[in-house]
Formats: sequence, structure tokens, C-alpha cells
Amino acid sequence: MSGRHNKLIAALYALTCAVVTIAPTSAQVPARELTEEEKIEAQLVSASIAAQPPAARMPSLSTPRTPAATSRAAPAPAYNRLASAPEMFGDYFQSGGNVTYSPNELAGSADGAFGSFSIPSAGGSRHVKVGENNKALPADRFIFSYSHFHNALQYTETDFFGGGGTPVTQQFPIDRYTFGVEKTFGNGMWSVEVRMPFQGDFNFQGATVAGDGGQIGNLALILKHLLYMDDEMAIVAGMGIDTPTGSNFVLTDNVSFPTNQITFQNDALHLLPFLGVLLSNDGPYFINAFVQCDLATAGNRIQSGPAAGGPVDTLGLYNEQNLLFVDLGTGYWLYRDEMNDGFTSLAAILELHYTTSLQDTDEVAGDAAGRAFTYRNGFNRFDVLNMTVGLQAQYNILTSIRVACVVPMGAADDDRFFDSEVQVQINRRF
Repeated sequence: MSGRHNKLIAALYALTCAVVTIAPTSAQVPARELTEEEKIEAQLVSASIAAQPPAARMPSLSTPRTPAATSRAAPAPAYNRLASAPEMFGDYFQSGGNVTYSPNELAGSADGAFGSFSIPSAGGSRHVKVGENNKALPADRFIFSYSHFHNALQYTETDFFGGGGTPVTQQFPIDRYTFGVEKTFGNGMWSVEVRMPFQGDFNFQGATVAGDGGQIGNLALILKHLLYMDDEMAIVAGMGIDTPTGSNFVLTDNVSFPTNQITFQNDALHLLPFLGVLLSNDGPYFINAFVQCDLATAGNRIQSGPAAGGPVDTLGLYNEQNLLFVDLGTGYWLYRDEMNDGFTSLAAILELHYTTSLQDTDEVAGDAAGRAFTYRNGFNRFDVLNMTVGLQAQYNILTSIRVACVVPMGAADDDRFFDSEVQVQINRRF
């Protein structure tokens, strides 16, 4: 028998003798005393067993797992606090420009009308503003926004023959509906957002001309990156792209023969670099801020041609003004209980939005089948300040319903693009 087996037998024999010695029995049986060699063998085996490392514990369903390290710059409680802060509402609307026109010289006494009107850009949806229904933190959410702009567009006509030379002015509202989705990636450090706006039908009928703005807006893509986050603050930067998918504006000259149309094309792609800051702590207040530029990469063609089809003449290229937006909002939690299964929070929000042009307006003047016209921004350089006041109610933490009113702070025409705005927004996290 091998030496290893001898050692094992000796150890078992020693253990058996020890048990027999201490076990209570009715008749004690004296145990044989180990020889010196057996005692040494038993001690060696015991020492060998004690030196073995403990067996690894098998994982089970009840074994707690160590949470994986996160790539975020702040712990989960801080992220959840910032993520629950409401988005900024926003405020923005601006027409594409203003057209003034003269009577059609080729129509003679059939046309004594002249006037002016504002053109809705991108079918009335205008270009995207990153700070609208947004905050400085990547998120996973579905987006819906509705805006009603009161007296956003205007048409004025003076008809010497049919109207007695009295100017007639019509003002039109714009209703905009925006659908979108934002999705995070890169461990939540990035997000990409897609927005698609639509608007209610906009058209007008004058004595000799008619206008149609269409209903399709510009598809926008927004890339957002989380630069920094701690327990109370998040900073993001990114780039938006406003693509020219929106409707063109078409002006029909009803006294020309054949009927002529002037088309104001929606051609330009806009780049929208931005920087955002979000502040929120355990207190009742929170702050949202955005700074953004709107930079046109090309001009928009103005073309003239028969309404029934045929050769088209390009009358000019209109370059939109580059813009700067500065947005600051603060809010107060009126009620907050995130453990509630239903109504979880109510917040009041106050915002100020400043918009300024970075250059003088462009101007295109031409003649379209006998009708002279000029297209430009009638305000030229402008500075607009709007105030937004709103409420956000949140349900089950995931769904927020938001209502706000926007009021221009300026009284002059070049200090306001509309008289008032009503907003309804719904965000659903996933």
C-alpha cells in the first residue's frame, strides 16, 4: 500500500479513536494508544487539510451581485434627480420674410391692387429651436408638442378698383404639431433626437393674388453629448441639423395670362450648434439654460413660372439671417412624491427667451410676369424677448403633461413675431 494511503488510514484511525473516547456510552472501551509514527502522520495530514484554500461559493439567486461600475460622472441618485427635472418649454416663431408687390403692369386696368404679406418659413413650422421641450441631459423619451401662435402672419392689400383704395389687413394664426423621439446611446452619455413638425393649413385670397404655405415642416436631427455631470449640475453640447423637407410657399398671380406663380423655395440646410446647462438639487428649485446659433448653409431660390407648368425662371437667391438664441428657465416644485403610483409631481416654470439677428437682411427684387416684387425681412436687425409661464404635471414618473403661455415682452412690431402663444406638450420616457 502506498505511503499516501498509510497517512490517510492513520488520520481516520486517530479521528475514530477520538470520537470513541469522547462519545458517551454505557460501557467504555479503552482505545488503543497511537504509536509515535501514527501520531506524526496524523499531525501532518491535519496540517495539510488546514492549509487548503476554502472552496469558492457557488453563485445562487440569493447571492447579491456587486453593481457594475457606471461611466457617468455622478452616482445614480444624482442622475435620477437631474433626469426628473422638467424640460424647458420654449417660445419660438419667425416668418421667413416679407414680400411687397405692385400691380401687374401687363394686366392694365384689370389690376389696381398692391400689398404685402409675411411668408411662413418651412411651411409655417419655421426652423427647429433646440431648447424647445428639451433639457441639458440625454434621455429616452417620446415627444409631442402643440403650439398655437396668435396673429403670427399678416396680409395687407390695397385695391384701388375693387376696394376703393382702402387697405385691408388680415392676420393669421399658425398651429404647429411636432412629433419626435430621443434615444440615448454610449452608456447614456449621448443621445440623438428626431423631430418632425406639421402645421395647420395656411393660405389667403386677395383681390388679384393668392398664397399657399403648405403643411409639412423641416425634419430635424439633434445630437446631444453629456460633457460633465456631478450631484447637482449637468452640461451638454451638441449639434442640430434642420433639413429642408418643409413645404415651399407659392404665390399665384390670378390676373396674369397665363396664370403665373412665384415659388419661394425651402432649400437651405441649417446647422444648430448649442450648449446647455441643467441645475437641480434636493431643494425645490431647478434651472434650465441653452445657448444656440442658427446658421444657414445656403440660400433659398425664388422662381417664377406658369401655374400649369412650363419653363421656370430663377429670380434670385434669398439668404436667411443667422440667429442667436439665449434661453433661461427656472422652476419650483409645488408637489413631489415619486413613490406615488399615480400623480407624482407638479412644477411651476418661468422662462425668458432672447432672439437676435447676427447680420442684416438679404433682399431679392424682381419682376414675375409683369408683377414687380421685393422680398426681405421687414424688421432688418431685431432683438426679441419672450416670457413663458407654464405648469408640468407628472404621472408615474414616466409621463409628463405640460401647458404654457408665451407673451412677447416688446410692444413694437420689430420686438415681437406674434401676439401670444399657447403650448401643450407631452413627454413619455422609456
